[in-house]
Amino acid sequence: MDKHRIKSLDILRGTAILMVFLNHIEPRISPAVSELTGMTGFVFWRIKQLGWTGVDLFFVISGFLISGLLFSELEKSGKLNWRHFWIRRAFKIWPSYLLLLIVLAVTGATGYIDYTTPLSALESLATHLLFLQNYIPSGNPNGPTWSLAIEEHFYILLPMTLSFLVILSAKRSLTWGGVIPWLTLLVVITCLVLRIVTLNGTLLDDDYSRTHLRIDALMIGVYLNFLIRTRSPLITWIDSHRLVSFLAAVALIIPAAFFNRTNPFMFTIGFPLLSIGFSILLTLIYHGAIKSIEANFIMTGVARVGLWSYNIYLWHFFIILLPIPYYRMINQMLGDNIQSTGLQIAAQASLFIATSILLGAIMTILVENPFLKLRHRFFPSESNVIVQSRSTL
Repeated sequence: MDKHRIKSLDILRGTAILMVFLNHIEPRISPAVSELTGMTGFVFWRIKQLGWTGVDLFFVISGFLISGLLFSELEKSGKLNWRHFWIRRAFKIWPSYLLLLIVLAVTGATGYIDYTTPLSALESLATHLLFLQNYIPSGNPNGPTWSLAIEEHFYILLPMTLSFLVILSAKRSLTWGGVIPWLTLLVVITCLVLRIVTLNGTLLDDDYSRTHLRIDALMIGVYLNFLIRTRSPLITWIDSHRLVSFLAAVALIIPAAFFNRTNPFMFTIGFPLLSIGFSILLTLIYHGAIKSIEANFIMTGVARVGLWSYNIYLWHFFIILLPIPYYRMINQMLGDNIQSTGLQIAAQASLFIATSILLGAIMTILVENPFLKLRHRFFPSESNVIVQSRSTL
């Protein structure tokens, strides 16, 4: 099952989930967090703030990987099997997600089902089953599932759009791949304009979660795959000037440590700049920038977290809300018995992270992996190649 995985990308996934953890080290996890001030507080809040970008890193990685599968299929057969693609994605996404919805419904942890009337209960359940929770006017009660909704919408739209480009290109005697840069530019500009319009109206706290305002991050990942497949001179330059490229990536990413997702700069031009920064990092890592340290035990551990990242991400936000045996008791004990604020935060944050990783690993092994085995048996991948050495785009 894992022979086609790329360890460096698992390390990047693991890094993304660790960033998300940092963003969620908040008073509900460790009440002492609110007491941090001075230089220690400044550093902590900047690192915590930067953590929200972990989701954007996931977006870029997802666009990169998914487009690689679709590009390979197009190169091989000249067309896309939507049904096959969507079924394979369903086997990956739905089992763990449905279990989460069931657990949250049974425990009432987030109260996402409105039981006022049978119709309201059905509507609220259907909203989450159809991945429309990122458009709930009153806000999404199920936390980070908003990003899952955006990715699901993207998985529906991308193969349809690529199929349309194939037909359009054939009629105009063009190569469909030549349209990818223009499609990317169109998506990025459209999202930017829509965000500017939203900003000039009434900006809501969760507008960053709307698909039509954020799908450009995934499209930038698609474009990166295209650039690598076509051996773009830009990719060659990035790989040949690693230090400069790394510093440029840091410069594009670091503003997120000071601005949140609803900041006017971040909400407009900041989002695509952030995705470009992560794309540069992905390019460097994909081309072996960390090859020399991939085998050490720390990177191996991060890669393992990356392997479990879907379920870790899916469940981690609800750790404090679910009746997990001993978690609240241990968390309270740490708060009561550790006098040092810094050590108390570190201990409670470590408990949160360790519990999230453990639960994510268990769910991966018991839920995700069995369904992936069924997928591999009944709907095998038509191509395990993510990026080919030669492109026929």
